[in-house]
Amino acid sequence: MASPYLEGVKRLRLLRPRQSEKQSRIAAKTAQNVGRNLAGQAMQCGGEERIFFLQYGDCEVRMSDIETRVYEDLQKKGYAQTEIRSLQVYLKPEEKVAYYVVNQKETGKVGF
Repeated sequence: MASPYLEGVKRLRLLRPRQSEKQSRIAAKTAQNVGRNLAGQAMQCGGEERIFFLQYGDCEVRMSDIETRVYEDLQKKGYAQTEIRSLQVYLKPEEKVAYYVVNQKETGKVGF
């Protein structure tokens, strides 16, 4: 018959892998959140907003306006913000069109 102390040690040894897995998941989530926060802070310069423009010929458009038009087009197609896992946007300024690929499946285009 094992002593209660040894039984307690055995039980702790069985629990530790579960606890370390849980701590690893918590650490991974924390690292993701820190990365997101740093990325958001990097987009700000001393509290000032950064605005990107595309200029080509007689055309000038804000990149944020193109992004807004792409999301509006996706909403018209029935996509919710939470359904969009990946989005690539390709600009063709000579055609004044932005082509996009959502979730590596569906394509579309918007004018600017």
